[in-house]
Amino acid sequence: MKSPRMRVYAKSVLLSHWLFLAYVLMVCCKLMSASSQHLRGHAGKP
Repeated sequence: MKSPRMRVYAKSVLLSHWLFLAYVLMVCCKLMSASSQHLRGHAGKP
C-alpha cells in the first residue's frame, strides 16, 4: 500500500505542518517584541 501518491501527500502534510509552526513562532515573536516595546514606552517608533 506504499503508493508514491501517499508518500507525496505525507510530505506535503509535513511541510505544511512545519510552515504553520514557523508562522506561529514568527507571530509569537512579533507579539512579544511589540508588547515589550509597548511596556517600555517607546512610542516614537512607527
